[in-house]
Amino acid sequence: MTSAVALAALGVLTAVLVHQAHDHNPKDAQPPPLGPHQSDVQRIAVVADGFPASPTGGIQLPGGRSVTFSVVTNDLIKPVPGPHEAELALEPDDTHADWHLVKAGDVITEYGIRVKVLKIWRMPNPEHDAVDVQADRLPTPPPSPITPIPSTPATASAPAS
Repeated sequence: MTSAVALAALGVLTAVLVHQAHDHNPKDAQPPPLGPHQSDVQRIAVVADGFPASPTGGIQLPGGRSVTFSVVTNDLIKPVPGPHEAELALEPDDTHADWHLVKAGDVITEYGIRVKVLKIWRMPNPEHDAVDVQADRLPTPPPSPITPIPSTPATASAPAS
């Protein structure tokens, strides 16, 4: 009788595992976690409707200003073959956003920052799309030294006599 109970328990366990495996929907797939990374790497979530209501990333600038990032993927409506593209918006405080059509590997340098597109994640469900970027401030060049130019005394020509 013990083997019948064990066989029944094994059957129930198998049914539960099959049911769980069958319920896994690929539409729920999300990009893998960033894992260990440099502090200047961030994942920007894509707003699925194509109109970012609020920025999902950004960088702080010296003096309290900031530049925020928003992303919409260019191929959400009709997937395109080849490398995925996204539209990346850089928006400094109190200024309109500048939109850039980017692919992985592209670098944008403006507003005193450098943004490198590391990976564009195109998932089965567009609500899970994302873009990984590396954003850092550009070094401020040191002020140019002031070099005095030696002056020569002015010489007046003597009046002709």
